[in-house]
Amino acid sequence: YRARLKVFQSFTHSLAWAVGHDGRIHPSFLAHGTGSGRFSGKDPNFQNIPKRHKILSTMVRKAWFVRKDWARLFLDYSQVELRVLAHGTQCRSLQAAYQSDAYEAYLRKELTYDQYRWARRSEPVVDVHGLTAKQVFHVMETDPTWDYQRRVSKKVNFGVPYGGGAPLLMGDPDIRMSEDDAKDFLRRYHYARPEINATKQRLFDTMRSRNGTPWFMNWAGLKVHGPRLRSSDEEQQAEEERSMFACYIQGGAGMFTRISLVRWYIRYMEGSFPAVATSTVHDEIAFDCEERFVPYVASEAQRFMEDFPV
Repeated sequence: YRARLKVFQSFTHSLAWAVGHDGRIHPSFLAHGTGSGRFSGKDPNFQNIPKRHKILSTMVRKAWFVRKDWARLFLDYSQVELRVLAHGTQCRSLQAAYQSDAYEAYLRKELTYDQYRWARRSEPVVDVHGLTAKQVFHVMETDPTWDYQRRVSKKVNFGVPYGGGAPLLMGDPDIRMSEDDAKDFLRRYHYARPEINATKQRLFDTMRSRNGTPWFMNWAGLKVHGPRLRSSDEEQQAEEERSMFACYIQGGAGMFTRISLVRWYIRYMEGSFPAVATSTVHDEIAFDCEERFVPYVASEAQRFMEDFPV
């Protein structure tokens, strides 16, 4: 009953009342709705569609349909926050996981973007969560605890950009870790990757050294303020530090989606890109286009979402 009531109140009832005169729902996407710099949505929030209840979520998602002879493409960035974490902290082990000879050649201008993308197809895909389990927790695929250790590694990998601590592992129903074990896992993680905490400390020290309200600027030029870094309350300081590092990594990753949407809009208004961006969820953009344009839209969208100046 509780699951059905949640879906009814949060989704089906609100979606029904949000339908406009054209038979479609037009939510509002807020460019400054989150502290980290990501987009957020309201009226209704398309970024909060149910997924835990398989039957009910499938029924709700039927409200998202594509007109006849059209297709919908979902393009998202692969592990973008971990990649930004690797770059922003210069973490050697993470950088090694994402190492690409083709990309290095592209940086040296030995390859064009199209040549780089073609060469990238033949490069192996590294399981970064499995690599973390091996490097940090010293387990192998043949170990009986491998699946569990990899699951914990994945949780930690994606939790670090949010400033996640022991509660990250303690509160996960799939992990159910004690406080002592969670602290030990995080200690071992940061011991193996000291660049992350070192980057945090440099970020906070630099922010506190500025005149006026502490602030930093991300790679795209967005300035983020953290006034509570100078609070006399240690809990508020700690919370602000978690928030600022999330803004540094998660917000920096979110800028790729922002800029990609601007690039899409410019090309759409010029008439050179035959697709409509219908929604965005964090690092994913949904495009609608006629079926005959799918190969072109997929290729060109990948280009302007990926080919950033270097």
